[in-house]
Amino acid sequence: MIIKSSGLISETGVAMAGKMDQDTAKVLFNEGATFVLQNMPEGSEFGIDYNSWTTGPKFRGVKMIPPGIHYIYYRYEKQYRDKLVF
Repeated sequence: MIIKSSGLISETGVAMAGKMDQDTAKVLFNEGATFVLQNMPEGSEFGIDYNSWTTGPKFRGVKMIPPGIHYIYYRYEKQYRDKLVF
């Protein structure tokens, strides 16, 4: 579910934490989208575009997503071993 979006276009794509400059971070904080994903089992794989993460106990989603079309994917490690779920 996207809960915030805007028409501002960014050339950076989705950047991982710590790998974007301060000006881009400010723009995406104010104008980017947020993808909320609740109750994701710990140890699952979650990804957006070319970035992926293994979820921890506090994972709730991704913020500061630039406007545009994105590929979002996830895999429940324990429940669906070696199968992608869309």
